[in-house]
Amino acid sequence: MLARVIRYHLLSMLTPIKILLLVFVFMVNTLLVFSIYGDLIPEDSIKATVFMFYVPINIRMDLFRWILVLLPILLIMGAFLSRELKERSLYLLLQMKSFRLWFHSFMIVTFLFVLLFFTVGFVITYGMILIFPRNAWIDESLFPYFYSVNEWVLVTHQFSLLVLSVFMLVLLKIFFVFLIDNVAVASLMTLICLTASLSIGRVYPSVLDKLPLTYGLFAYRELHAYPFIWSYSILFAGIIALYLLIFCLYRTRRETLFGIR
Repeated sequence: MLARVIRYHLLSMLTPIKILLLVFVFMVNTLLVFSIYGDLIPEDSIKATVFMFYVPINIRMDLFRWILVLLPILLIMGAFLSRELKERSLYLLLQMKSFRLWFHSFMIVTFLFVLLFFTVGFVITYGMILIFPRNAWIDESLFPYFYSVNEWVLVTHQFSLLVLSVFMLVLLKIFFVFLIDNVAVASLMTLICLTASLSIGRVYPSVLDKLPLTYGLFAYRELHAYPFIWSYSILFAGIIALYLLIFCLYRTRRETLFGIR
């Protein structure tokens, strides 16, 4: 039953139109980077791919780019969650006969969706990079951390930390949805938390290792190169804590969330 529910949830999220939206967003992000930072993009294709997600270099422009990338996740997850709770609640409960099964399957699919989202994103970005010429001369002292790390180590950590930090961000949104039962306000509160983390990290680099929502943003590691093991440990601990907190909140408010009076 769990496998069937996961498959159902995943197919509901990944419609052809939504997949095209994901592709479009990553194409726009790549084009923006080429238009703004064309002289800084490295010739190595792997590092150039990482550079497309290397934010924030310019806090104002890169905040816009980062929100642009995250919006499809937040919108798709919000629309799906609202539909499941408000429009299909009776059908779901009759089919599954378990609040617990719905919750755990939804969480598993949420992680799979974020993982697939960035997999598509990196593949699309890499494909576009192969098309565009890159003949810029770069002063590597501008990004010493970026150029000191092997490209395969860099892309592995960039991808993994992006997935985990964005998954934590999505869990934060789910927590707000379950707390206030309003998807739009929950999305706004999530973006406020993200913007606050970015702004605080920019002004006070010494606290970047205390801001898990910035762990996937490698430009900040030029300011404070804390160990990767620290990032992974805090993210895993934070994700587990949020998961348990959301589950407790869900158990308390599930009748209200599913519209059962």
